[in-house]
Amino acid sequence: MDCPATQVNDCSLGEPDLLTPGVQSEQTERFSVFLLPSSNLDVYGESKMQITEENLYLWDPHNPRTKLLSWPLCSLRRYGSDSSRFTFEAERVCGINEGLYTFQTLQGQQIYERVHTAVLALAEQHKTLLLEMEKNSRTTNKEAENVLPLWSQHLMLSRSAYWTYNQPAKAAQSLQQ
Repeated sequence: MDCPATQVNDCSLGEPDLLTPGVQSEQTERFSVFLLPSSNLDVYGESKMQITEENLYLWDPHNPRTKLLSWPLCSLRRYGSDSSRFTFEAERVCGINEGLYTFQTLQGQQIYERVHTAVLALAEQHKTLLLEMEKNSRTTNKEAENVLPLWSQHLMLSRSAYWTYNQPAKAAQSLQQ
């Protein structure tokens, strides 16, 4: 299911992105991270991470107007942090393969909290939207009693979870499922 709240389908990589809604250029909102090499990406190294209401962005640290990568928050399957890293698993989006992405950072807990807050808000928006769609369909459909509620037919970001790094066996087990 696509993210209904994500209106911009921007798949550009490494280009200036000055007009995207919700993206603010203030440096204080960006976290210093080091993207570790991944078989899913050709890009790795130092960057600045920014979390908005709908997306996670990586920006070039030397040219703050150049976006390197982005992921819609609704594409995150799970995420977690410890004292030295932030990690997330994402679905395939905009030419970026699905996979596990790990960032070395001293701000892992702050990033986690920002992502978690944004994901919960996005899930609430999705729920509200689906409930509104259900309400509208009931008023226009006389046979609504025989139809399952829309919110029960769609997955509402329930895949999003967090990892606890101090329990590696559980984290490894959850990846195998």
